[in-house]
Amino acid sequence: MEKQDIFRFVKRTLLFFLAVFLVDFAVGQVMRYFYFRQDSGSLYRTTYALDSTTAQVLVLGSSRASRHYNPDVMQVAMNRTVYNAGQKGNHIFYHYGILKGVLRRYKPQVVVLDILYDEFKPVQDSYDRLSVFLPYHDTHPELEELINLRSPFEPVKLVSKVYPYNSLILPVLNGNLGFDKVREPEIKGYLPIDAVMTDSVKKRSERIEYGLDSLKLQTFEEIMSTCKKEGINLYVVFSPAYLENIGNNYSVSIARKIASEQGVPFLDFSGTEPFVSDNKLYSDNVHLNAKGADIFSRQVADSIANRLKNQN
Repeated sequence: MEKQDIFRFVKRTLLFFLAVFLVDFAVGQVMRYFYFRQDSGSLYRTTYALDSTTAQVLVLGSSRASRHYNPDVMQVAMNRTVYNAGQKGNHIFYHYGILKGVLRRYKPQVVVLDILYDEFKPVQDSYDRLSVFLPYHDTHPELEELINLRSPFEPVKLVSKVYPYNSLILPVLNGNLGFDKVREPEIKGYLPIDAVMTDSVKKRSERIEYGLDSLKLQTFEEIMSTCKKEGINLYVVFSPAYLENIGNNYSVSIARKIASEQGVPFLDFSGTEPFVSDNKLYSDNVHLNAKGADIFSRQVADSIANRLKNQN
């Protein structure tokens, strides 16, 4: 190959990569603009929790948190502002990320961590779902450690401006057009559901022991130590489920033990009335409906409020 041909090849290659870079940058900037102008939906709620809420009481957890804790009900009993930062489909890593992001701006007085059954079970999905933090990698350096749990190649992938928004076109579109406001209205992060469970037969939850995810256990302990260091009142809660023996779930038992060792209150509502006997308070076996959530929110808020009073 002659020098002139080599020069052309190098030139074309450089132009190609320049074009790819420019397209990636342009599309990424457009996606970023529309991502952060959302005003509804799950992605918006993550942004609001990280960047906007200043509630005195912060609820963390999975879909059971987002469905079970009504801030309007809790505020009356606790005489404190409440925001529900629960996010369906997520696990202990996500809750810790939200807490870290919030603490960059302000210090909540109370954190309620709703623990999930099988919370410490090794599941790859727990790591995959950390992609929810990718759009914040350049504005929230405190999330970098969690993002890198997805894979050791995340810093390389994040050179791309489009990568943080992969597969988010439809959710971002919904969040901009407000479809979620109609489909899934929220109350300070709380997502009420009106469906009523029809099956009154209570299934039994068998206790199965499994290898525990050490990183999840470490993250749980980090949440507790962070709250202690910051002077935040942390309450670990296991909310109701319409299942026999669910309070004996392996991860729940582990969480209860660790919380006790750390001197953190563990509030177990798996065996309390009316939740153990009334299936009409549920939308399915593991989620309360709006009626059940209002009753539970009053109970948990009263319990925490009484404990706070006794501290004074």
